[in-house]
Amino acid sequence: GTFVADGKTGQLLRRVETAFLSDALALSPDGRRLLGVGPDAAAELTDARTGAVLVRSPLGTRPEAVGAVALA
Repeated sequence: GTFVADGKTGQLLRRVETAFLSDALALSPDGRRLLGVGPDAAAELTDARTGAVLVRSPLGTRPEAVGAVALA
């Protein structure tokens, strides 16, 4: 799973069942969406509360080739 924490306090907010790589993960500014890259090199936008996949897109590369992701 993936743990979502408050960036200022470090307080654990929730645990989401995902298979994201830890170095390719971003939380939207409003805390509602989580973007990550899984071991199959597909980007997934999920609901940060439930873990439901909202959008999934294969990246066409090896997962270790993805250094970072970002949401604005």
